Amino acid sequence: MWKRLTTFDRALFLFAVLACGIFSYLLYDDSILSGFFQQKGGTPIGQLTEISQDVRQKYNHDFAWNKVRKIQKVHLGDSIFTGPDSSVTVITPDGSSLDIKENSLVVFNKTDNQLSLGLKFGSLTGKLNGEIHIDGIESKLSGKNAAFEMSTGSSGKVKITPKSGDLFSVTKSGATKVSTSVVATKAGIKKYTDIKDIPLALARPLKGATVKIKTNEDNFPIEGSNVDFIWKSKSGKDSEYYVIVSTDKELSQIAYQTKTKEKQISTSDLKPGSYYAAIREVFDGKTISQSDIVHFNVEYQSTVQFADIPAPILSTEVLNLQTDGSSPSVISWTPSNGAKEYLIEYSTDPSFKKKKSYKSQTSSIALTGLEEGTYYYRVIPLTESGQRGHASQAQQFQVTHVAELQAPELSTEVVEFKTSNNKPFSLSWKPQDNVDQYQVEISPSKDMNNPQIFQTKTNKYTLQKQAPGLYYYKVKALGVNGKPGPESSLAKFSIVDDKRTREIASTTAPHIDSAQLTYIIGSQKYPKANWKPISGVNQYIVEVSSDPQFTSKKSYNTKEATYTFKEEVPGTYYFRISNFVDKNKAGPHGQVGRLMVATEKPVLTPVEPKQYLPKDVSDKGPPENFIVKWSSITQANSYMIQLSTDSNFTSVKKYQSTTPTATLTLPETGEYFWRVQALGENNKPISDFSDIGSIQYGKKDPLYPPVLIEPMDNMTLFFQKSKQTTFWIEWDETKDAKNYRIELAADRDFKKIIFAKDMTDFRVLVNETLPLGEVFWRVRAENGDKKSAWSPSRKVTILGGKQAQGK
Repeated sequence: MWKRLTTFDRALFLFAVLACGIFSYLLYDDSILSGFFQQKGGTPIGQLTEISQDVRQKYNHDFAWNKVRKIQKVHLGDSIFTGPDSSVTVITPDGSSLDIKENSLVVFNKTDNQLSLGLKFGSLTGKLNGEIHIDGIESKLSGKNAAFEMSTGSSGKVKITPKSGDLFSVTKSGATKVSTSVVATKAGIKKYTDIKDIPLALARPLKGATVKIKTNEDNFPIEGSNVDFIWKSKSGKDSEYYVIVSTDKELSQIAYQTKTKEKQISTSDLKPGSYYAAIREVFDGKTISQSDIVHFNVEYQSTVQFADIPAPILSTEVLNLQTDGSSPSVISWTPSNGAKEYLIEYSTDPSFKKKKSYKSQTSSIALTGLEEGTYYYRVIPLTESGQRGHASQAQQFQVTHVAELQAPELSTEVVEFKTSNNKPFSLSWKPQDNVDQYQVEISPSKDMNNPQIFQTKTNKYTLQKQAPGLYYYKVKALGVNGKPGPESSLAKFSIVDDKRTREIASTTAPHIDSAQLTYIIGSQKYPKANWKPISGVNQYIVEVSSDPQFTSKKSYNTKEATYTFKEEVPGTYYFRISNFVDKNKAGPHGQVGRLMVATEKPVLTPVEPKQYLPKDVSDKGPPENFIVKWSSITQANSYMIQLSTDSNFTSVKKYQSTTPTATLTLPETGEYFWRVQALGENNKPISDFSDIGSIQYGKKDPLYPPVLIEPMDNMTLFFQKSKQTTFWIEWDETKDAKNYRIELAADRDFKKIIFAKDMTDFRVLVNETLPLGEVFWRVRAENGDKKSAWSPSRKVTILGGKQAQGK
């Protein structure tokens, strides 16, 4: 075939092959074209050196980004971008250098025929030998071998930090040295630096002036009557001012000081006297100026006209008032001629700044609710029209709280007094400190109806003649002013006619309140047998047996009309009560009671559910084993387990286990119910059935991830405005899904989520402003607690701006 071609055809074919090779190489490395286009660029401002990893350059007015692989020029209007782990250095003709760090974008513009640096995002370090503008800022930076850092924060503002050398901020009004960080804003550079020689002058009070403060009846400054401090300063709003007032010229004896950001303050804290004042201005923790020291005086002027009534005369002794905290404390004074009533004021502080006031038409008053401590009081006479007379001198009084009364402790035993002893009947209790009197109440009724009330000055009371019988009594201590304290618990005593008691004990049988008692082993309260006490009987016999004929029995004595059983072996027991008579004789037995002792029922451990993924709708699943557990019962020899498909256990499958665990086989999927009972000897139940437990053997219902439709994977979207990146995302409907979760991220691992939304529809309009560059998206189907796997993610590349900028 090659031989049949003409010479022209052969030359044309070779040219086509050569052209394809050249264009293929340019697709891989366009640096040759980059060098060509550089010749057609703007004014050179420096060159790119020390190129590392992913560095790209976009020439002025060009659309595309060109990868930088070798040292080349940079022009006014060019942009430089660095990717992750990438950097590049820009060297300018004046010897300045800029080291652009990773993930940064810098634009080189021109302002007033000088280089203007625009850091859009990221960071750089540099060394300045000349002047450079900051993009969008009225001021500019100037320096000689001045090292600095620039970075952008989340707010987008540029922060400039000097590192070494002399760095200046230059405006139309002059140059200011930058010694700490500055923040670049559209209004200029906000200075955080030492400011010197700022004039600061105190305008008020005037030098040598006397400030008169009006006072009320307590000689306190009235509201609005203050000493005003006003000063002048030409510094900015970020200064703080310290107001210093002293009683000496050296400002060492401080009478008042405060801090403010305003240029004036008012205070009523200065007493009459001579003072010296100065203002100190502080910026960024450093004093930048201080005013001259100004001398002034303060005088008090009273605004109250007092009536011509003499002051009441108080006791010159310090009053010591004792109270229990609720009883009143009384103070009194000598009355004043012409006074119709009195105003009494008291306070914990002798200056009476914080006080309480009361009025009295007599020459005494009772104060209540006073805490323990030291107080001051004064008395002011008042005319009929309420005009104040002259106040008394302040006097001190002390309030002391006596100990709080406690309930007396009585004996818990029933005290028995026999008539045959011919001795006085005396009740006693534990004495209390600081108590001089007690009150005793006695009644034959437990409800203490119509009691006899007696008082005694000792912890003992001797009874007068009392008829035989059972009595109840209680005691309370009497405190200040005879006020009673809390009552004691109720106690009992009995007066016994010995002969009659023996007759009753030998012929009367106790009657128990309940003949049927039940006790679950392990419960907190043991069962009690209670019976009505028999007058004069102070001891009872309780007999317990495992058979109703009491052929074998145990006997217990008790002085109370109650007995607590502490049998721990499961079974049925019988008990009866009789009175104890002299010479170890027992009275007749009462009725026989029955005691049931059982173990606690087992407590089931919840069973973890299992699920089976069916092959089709009719598939009920294979048999499945479930391990069940319950609490161990100490007295149990074995356990009975029942399994049923209904909670009423109409159809039951039984298992038996000697340990508190078993394996149950469920024939197919569904809900099953189970319960356990403890067994003793001969497999007899010794507990009730446990609560009913549930076993869930269910079917899985799969939910599949959505199928994505658009945009297609690796699609590029271009928007003329980089802040309007609206586009649709769509996917196929998933069976049984009720809603969908969509996520957009800046990384393929979805650790940097930039958009997330829950949808019930199958598509969503992304109406957010997305970052330029690569964006990844995915969708998940959901139905309540069910969630499908995420769909495979897709990538979209977003370009924005008239020049199609991207990350």
